[in-house]
Amino acid sequence: MNVNNVRVYSPILSSDNLDYLIWYAKYKNRLKEAIQINLDNCTIQRMERLDKNSTVEDIKKLGLYPLYKILTECPNILISALGINEMPGCYISRAREAYNLFCKKFIPSYVDDPNATNKLFNVEEEKIIFRDLPVDTQKALGCFYLPYLLIQYIYKYNSGQSGLDKFRHYLYGVIHYLDMVSAFELELAKYAFWEINDKSVIHTLSSEIKERRKRIRKNFVKERNSLNSIRAACLNSAMDTYWIRSICFGTDEREVILNGYTICEHWLATNDDKLYIIANDIKPVQSINGFGYIIESVREKELLEFSYWKEVDNLSSNVLNDRKYLSDSQFDIKIENITESISQLDDALEKYFRNLTVRSQPD
Repeated sequence: MNVNNVRVYSPILSSDNLDYLIWYAKYKNRLKEAIQINLDNCTIQRMERLDKNSTVEDIKKLGLYPLYKILTECPNILISALGINEMPGCYISRAREAYNLFCKKFIPSYVDDPNATNKLFNVEEEKIIFRDLPVDTQKALGCFYLPYLLIQYIYKYNSGQSGLDKFRHYLYGVIHYLDMVSAFELELAKYAFWEINDKSVIHTLSSEIKERRKRIRKNFVKERNSLNSIRAACLNSAMDTYWIRSICFGTDEREVILNGYTICEHWLATNDDKLYIIANDIKPVQSINGFGYIIESVREKELLEFSYWKEVDNLSSNVLNDRKYLSDSQFDIKIENITESISQLDDALEKYFRNLTVRSQPD
């Protein structure tokens, strides 16, 4: 059975048309600029279905042909199996072998980076739990993980509040815990707490809005009904957000590689259509002064007919504008204490489910 093709996400480009991407990469090569393509977990898992007897036809059947075509037709393309970093240790060896086989068999010009490092892993690790990660890793992922855990906390402890009040709790919550508001997660939170109690209203929405709401809720902010599912979903959402953000950070770095070329852009290769579409609907774009990114989100006039959207947009805009004038950021201090902050939310959720179990027991 044929599957969906890998898609290429870029914070710079707005198209993943294959012919255009190839032309663009060749153009950058003439400027002595290189592009690094980072593979997510989904793409690497597709590679695991290849073997030493596989052909280009097998690549096409697995949806990997666009990646293969870019890598074989464009010079000075770098490739990185970043998705391995989100795999439990028991899967890493197989994933790494599959990635190496793909590179050596199908990319004639493939050369392993002599400065590359391999992640140390525990072959007995069957799943990744945030609290079991090394402290440095928790600090690196914490600012991505905490917003999703906070959303789940609000679902449970503020269930009787209006959507606006839930969003207000989220906004001031991330300020309290991080002293930093990420526009990407902020936009997702707006969709998380957008309640449509009259189901007939959903049918009046445009297909674009309905699908975006559905994708965001399913991929990032769906309410979960057990502590284990909350932990797993929040970590998955954090990793997806981390990849999108890392692509931007990598593009900003402009690293010079051994042949004298500069890595001018990072791309993400993913088979996850939902992630690709969401990343383009809520897209980080470089600010006018060339430093940092702002979020460019889709906001149809139809959405602004809902009082909820007017209110959450006004609230977030006012709060963020006020924060521009704050000179003393506590972000570094908050990150040092991120494990404690996450533990507070995790403990509160554990207590919620423990009390729920007690209440459900018969007399």
